[in-house]
Amino acid sequence: MWIYLVLFGVLVIMVIAMLCVGNREGYLTSSRLTETTTIATAHPTVVGGTVSTKLVFDHSGRSTIVRKLLGDSGKTIILLHNDPFDMEVWSPLFMYVQHLKNIGKKIPNLICYDLLGHGTAWVPVPDQYNDANMQNIAWNFEEFSKDLYEVYQKYVGLGKVTLVGYGFGGTIVQYFALDNYDLIDHLYVIATTIGPTITGVPDEKNYLVNWIAKNPLVTYLTLEQKFVNWGMCMWFDNNDPRVCSNPKDETNSYGTVEYLLANKMYTEASCDTYLQVAKMLGTFDLRPKWKQIKVTCPVTFLIGNRDNYTNLKTIKKDMKIVRQSAPSVNLYMVNGKHGFALVFPKFIYQLISGQDMSKDPLTLEVA
Repeated sequence: MWIYLVLFGVLVIMVIAMLCVGNREGYLTSSRLTETTTIATAHPTVVGGTVSTKLVFDHSGRSTIVRKLLGDSGKTIILLHNDPFDMEVWSPLFMYVQHLKNIGKKIPNLICYDLLGHGTAWVPVPDQYNDANMQNIAWNFEEFSKDLYEVYQKYVGLGKVTLVGYGFGGTIVQYFALDNYDLIDHLYVIATTIGPTITGVPDEKNYLVNWIAKNPLVTYLTLEQKFVNWGMCMWFDNNDPRVCSNPKDETNSYGTVEYLLANKMYTEASCDTYLQVAKMLGTFDLRPKWKQIKVTCPVTFLIGNRDNYTNLKTIKKDMKIVRQSAPSVNLYMVNGKHGFALVFPKFIYQLISGQDMSKDPLTLEVA
């Protein structure tokens, strides 16, 4: 008899624990992730509806995890994340599209993976590249483009795909598209332009060089919360003086699922990778290549009006170059910062699935 009493007690404890966890998950939701507030589950459970597999790149022997949400519309969208984040930046978008699938809407296949040096694709950077010399870079865009081509071959195989690049991912999809435009039905470039821009953002490169020199055995930004907070204030609307030293935003994203997810990725980002990408973004220039090549796919750019990383005047000038190369080019300017794509997954999905966003209340200008 006492054995049954013990088993019953264990069962009661398990039920109570599950209820507590459920309550915690409820606090980790955001109404912005769905059209309604019907989903009350933390993102790992919802994203669990996708398939994640390990890909070992033939050309290098490196590997990454590739996440794929199976759709039924006959279209495929490949998403490339920004830096210093990883593919988890697309979790809110996957959640929203999974919700559409659950209520019977037709959706495209969604594919994302970790770029070289990020997340599950992390690799050590030799010490000789961790200096302030902008030309001394461990990687090049050709490597990232080869990775993308291999993902296409092994997870799509045939036909055209939609390519979406966010920030640093936006430079990679451009590099890829200028060589492989016959594989693309539409190119979307979010929160970046076609060459280096001059902004009011402090020089992250020198900060990272000094940080790595002082902490040679530390590859994460975990111990430097001040730097993480600075980055988060650049990415999100935040009027909390505990995080931003001089808050000017009217609204506050602090504490939302999107903010907590971004803070986690930012904190866990590799310092060495961050430095290499900062150098790449400071030296790349695709303007000459855009002038030389005629692509066959439409191109859409999206930029936030308060994005501290991308200069609005520069990107508008760059559109003149792209229009000479592509059959159709749109530039959407929206009300937001660099983290817009993470905060508004519904807007991003409607955009990359081909809907007209010119009448959306978040759209300020179409050029």
